Amino acid sequence: MIYLTCFLAEQILKKKKRISPDLGITFTSPVYENDKVIINKGEIPFDIIEYVAKKKRYSVFIYEQNKLKPIQLFSDKTNLFYKLVSYKPNTAPTIQISGTHMHRVVGIDPWGDARNKINLIAPRKNDLGLDSCTGLGYTAILAARKCKKVITVEKDENVIQIAKLNPWSKELFTADNIRLIIDDIQHAIVKFKDSAFDFIIHDPPQYYHAKELYSRTLYAEFYRVLKKEGRFFHYVGKVGTRLGKKYIEQIKKRLLDCRFRCKWNEKSLGFICFK
Repeated sequence: MIYLTCFLAEQILKKKKRISPDLGITFTSPVYENDKVIINKGEIPFDIIEYVAKKKRYSVFIYEQNKLKPIQLFSDKTNLFYKLVSYKPNTAPTIQISGTHMHRVVGIDPWGDARNKINLIAPRKNDLGLDSCTGLGYTAILAARKCKKVITVEKDENVIQIAKLNPWSKELFTADNIRLIIDDIQHAIVKFKDSAFDFIIHDPPQYYHAKELYSRTLYAEFYRVLKKEGRFFHYVGKVGTRLGKKYIEQIKKRLLDCRFRCKWNEKSLGFICFK
């Protein structure tokens, strides 16, 4: 299985000596022949490479058994289109849902963005963490590398289907200390005990896509399940207008109403809070 993007296709057409067949996780030396390239014993015709390079910018394809398949799907249930996209060579991709990408991609790659959040929340060896919105699993994966266990919750099974095809998401399904729950966080959280978690990361979709994930009711539940002196990071995103600043203040007020101590972190574009 080879993961093809426009970036990799361009590198192959330039006959680069070292390339990555899995979006930057590993690297190998391809063998170039007249009408094809051989990557890890798999052969890809140059007409396929040229197609990807010229026609399908940012899409991520799987080339396997002589077939080229884009990593994308449409759900009749949600009426949404899900697509794995790569904006930079050899970096973790993001997921687009009906044209809206679910990670920061300007000035930072999705993996680096997740790492910033983890560094801010500072998981410790014996910590139990909660990741409220799994997505492609980058946050859960990076947190689990530092702490005892992470419980991560995702309500959209279509997102999980995309994640299963993403090589950067592999540990989400293989790590022993990650538990993935398919459910709405609003429903899942009421089942957790009081003071269960050492840290919580809440990285919801943008407000106009999921207003319920910015509610005082949910914030109160986060406060309930967080241990005393526990850390809570709430990603908000970039807002620059006067209306946007008012929106941030409204979020802060709801957090304060739930008794969180909170401070805005510009680098990670969210609130770091404590119980």
